[in-house]
Amino acid sequence: MGIVRGHASWTFRRSYLRAAIANVLLSGILAAGCAVLTPLSLPRATAAATAIVTSAAAIAAVAVVWGVFLWVRNIRVVITDRHIEVWRPFVRLHSWDRARTRFRAVVTEHRTRGMPSATARALVAVQHGGATTTITLVGFNGRTFAALVAALIPPEPRSARTPFDALYPSTGASEFRIDVSGLRRVVARRLALVGGLIATLLAAGAVHLLRPGVEFEPVGFVAVPALGVVSIAGMLGGATATAHTISGIPEKVRVGPEGLELDGIAHAFDTLLSIQVAPSTYVTKRIVLTDLTGARTAFTLGNGTRMVPDYGQFVRALIESSAMTPGLVTFDLG
Repeated sequence: MGIVRGHASWTFRRSYLRAAIANVLLSGILAAGCAVLTPLSLPRATAAATAIVTSAAAIAAVAVVWGVFLWVRNIRVVITDRHIEVWRPFVRLHSWDRARTRFRAVVTEHRTRGMPSATARALVAVQHGGATTTITLVGFNGRTFAALVAALIPPEPRSARTPFDALYPSTGASEFRIDVSGLRRVVARRLALVGGLIATLLAAGAVHLLRPGVEFEPVGFVAVPALGVVSIAGMLGGATATAHTISGIPEKVRVGPEGLELDGIAHAFDTLLSIQVAPSTYVTKRIVLTDLTGARTAFTLGNGTRMVPDYGQFVRALIESSAMTPGLVTFDLG
């Protein structure tokens, strides 16, 4: 998690490890793509000239990727007793007086053809005179963002919150089923599309290299297989991660006076410190259980899926069943 405790300050930033790994993979794909496509777009030239232009294009593409990673997307928020500051490397973008500034969180989930494509998390600063500033926290994961929001936005007293009765009228439901068949179909279509694009690009490169009269180009004969290996590995990695996510979605959820069950595995209320649920407005419905040792376990309950009865009824049933432990169930804004 991208949270660092300093002397009289807290620093919240993106988690670099996962982003760096993704950048390495993207750099490899771009470099391989340049090695294949650049020679195709060049007029007939010597192998040395082609290699120089191809290398320059690959270096430029990789430099842009890492420049975005190290500068544009490298934002951190520093909280002290008196100020909240937003930084890029060596540059302070914003600074607010903590006592004279209010904050609110905005989370927007984007979907492409039914599949979640990105989640934008932003912090809105409202100054004493009413001026507002919105900072998009690129790369912040849900856990880091939720911790930042908890540090900046004090919880409202219980009497000031919107009654759950108004949000989720009760129907008395206690058993909920999740249908993931639609999500599986969407994933299969996306994999077929990506696989078709990869096959088309590889076939085009192979046809060009094997065409009669084409001079032997060592760069091309190495780059086409390399591009194929990297692309297929990326597709298989994405497919594996998606399959793992789908397999982790419980098909049946039960809520009772003692706790809840996810696919038959019981989680008693008296063994939990907190239950965080995503609001109904979020596309990805998630529940995070924190046990008495502080260990957190997250379950996805909806992501292009359908819960019957609906998700709002599940939240209402969970709150009603845990009424003996007020405050156990809260919303997760990450």
